[in-house]
Amino acid sequence: MIVKYSISSEDFIQAQRLHRAMGLPLWRRSVRWLVSGWMVLVFCSVAIVPVVNKRPTFGATALPLVVCVIFLLAVWIVPQYSWKKTFEKDRRFQQEITGEISEDGIHFVTPNSDARTNWGLFVRYLESDKIFVLYQSNQIMNVLPKRFFGPGEAVQFHQLLQQKVSSK
Repeated sequence: MIVKYSISSEDFIQAQRLHRAMGLPLWRRSVRWLVSGWMVLVFCSVAIVPVVNKRPTFGATALPLVVCVIFLLAVWIVPQYSWKKTFEKDRRFQQEITGEISEDGIHFVTPNSDARTNWGLFVRYLESDKIFVLYQSNQIMNVLPKRFFGPGEAVQFHQLLQQKVSSK
């Protein structure tokens, strides 16, 4: 099957989100959530204690509150902004790609490259309702948006991935 596609900003961001949500080890995902939860508790307790004690001292609570807000922004908002900027700056992400998918692998062709990849090159894959993400390593991935597949081809590709590549 032959698939001609280009990756949109939304596809790129969704691939990054999928990687962060499913591609990282469980302990790394858990640490982010646990530390964020702890920071929210600190934020709430620092904001509530002066009110409960009826001694509002904004000066003493401002620094911890600012630190909590900066941390939460850095962990949850900044990466998404960074992904969008990365996509916008690198025009290679936006080129049209032709992927010829066969039992042997995928032949990727872009205006700047021509690469034949055997299935053995891919160490794993992830899938969402809109994209496939094929990993060549933990940090190198190919994104294939499902909307560019013909009727039934996304299901056929999924079955091929199940046979040829590990899903982790």
